Amino acid sequence: MKKIILIVAVLFSAYSCVNDSDDYRKDSEKSYKVPAQYLFSQAEKGLIDLLTTPNYNRNVFRFLGQYWTETTYYTEVCYDFETRKVPQNFWDGLYLYVLGNLAESRKYVLEEQPSVTATASEIESFNKIKQNKLAQIELLEVYTYQVLVDTYGNVPYSEAGDPFDHPTPKYDDAKTIYDDLISRTKKATAQLDSSEDGFGDSDFFYRDIPSSETRIDRWKKIGNTLLVKLGIALSDVNPTLASETINNGINGGVILSNQYNAIFKYDTTPPNFSTLYENLVASGRNDFVAADTFVDFLNSLNDLRRSVYFQLYEEKDDQGNATGNNYYKGGKYGYPGNTVRNASKVGTFAYTTTTPGVLFDASEVNFYLAEAAARGFIAGSPESYYNAAITQSFEYWGVPIGNYLSTVPYDNKNWQESIGKQAWIALYNRIESWNTKRRLDYPVLKVSPYYSTVVLSVAEVPVRFRYPIDERTVNSDNYYAASNAIGGDHYHVKIFWDVK
Repeated sequence: MKKIILIVAVLFSAYSCVNDSDDYRKDSEKSYKVPAQYLFSQAEKGLIDLLTTPNYNRNVFRFLGQYWTETTYYTEVCYDFETRKVPQNFWDGLYLYVLGNLAESRKYVLEEQPSVTATASEIESFNKIKQNKLAQIELLEVYTYQVLVDTYGNVPYSEAGDPFDHPTPKYDDAKTIYDDLISRTKKATAQLDSSEDGFGDSDFFYRDIPSSETRIDRWKKIGNTLLVKLGIALSDVNPTLASETINNGINGGVILSNQYNAIFKYDTTPPNFSTLYENLVASGRNDFVAADTFVDFLNSLNDLRRSVYFQLYEEKDDQGNATGNNYYKGGKYGYPGNTVRNASKVGTFAYTTTTPGVLFDASEVNFYLAEAAARGFIAGSPESYYNAAITQSFEYWGVPIGNYLSTVPYDNKNWQESIGKQAWIALYNRIESWNTKRRLDYPVLKVSPYYSTVVLSVAEVPVRFRYPIDERTVNSDNYYAASNAIGGDHYHVKIFWDVK
């Protein structure tokens, strides 16, 4: 892997005011050109960093899934996300460091021209590469906007990223955004041409693949898989479009086995090592432990993935001597008093510099298809997809599956529970577990009695983020319009596709 990833943050304001002075405008129009491939690399890294970091100022999805709990600061575990401005930081990360870099990368790709001495065949090759780059940018943008909509609801979209003409952008209807994201994904995927490359080695998702394949073949799988992800979210609100979109993706070829996973491979040196390592080792933090909500469920199934997800708790007597009785133990979720000495620590994978970040993996996709088959959207056995999803998860984590499938048989009558609970386990360490839980209503999670009544108006796990505080002050008119449109800016107001 390249030893240096250029850190770039560009102006992609979704809400900020703009200085109207002539000096500012002249300065802002100067050329500060960064190569398009570096901007694309940084957008990939920015997205995966944000989705995988355990920094509770930016990412709290492990708390929404009740995978981990805290030993020092437990207010975030009780869903007080306002104090540390989590909604603000997550919003900024996606709009500025992902969409911003992608917008700049697109601008520079569009400006690229073939050499004046290029032959006709060289020009044709150049144009195909350029087309592939634009399609890759488009697909990553779509993925990012889906995360934004799934997290907040209505968001700036059609006027976002244009601080001069739209310094206070309107919020677009979430359903309308989804419709457009599906169209954009279909178009971008169709534009990919496997006869040429795109961003080449600057694409960190697929830098190392067999010589028999091309990166663009893999990106076609990303595009088609993205269609499945977009479609499955619409299952309860627009089953016709959901079925059409999912089948479109399947017919084009999706990620069904781990060899095709879209993963970001981190390096061994800063600033390119894993964000898990950065926050759990390099920063000297040691205050996350397993949550009893999750560990107790793994223990009830004797699920061997717990040996990777967490470390053994070493029981000691009152004098501090080891009893030899070691097992997996969770700290009481959302309660004060947990310590790293009375619960299992996070698995050693989190303390490794190169633990990859995942954009898509085979287990996730097979669970989507199991759900789609159970709903009658696609042909095939939901049980087969369900079993494949679990099998791919065990394989990904390098754990023998043994007779596990026989202990968690697919229940055709209660398929939401079967898929929901097993996806919860397999999507450990992934934001997508929150989406699946909201859509299928499994697993059933309860908040701690210590939850913040100031932040949460009802005692339930949040189903969306509130809009950032800056939006309430700088873009107030559009903020209030959006808030009213979705039924209020509260953590219990559901995203449009979450109707159950």
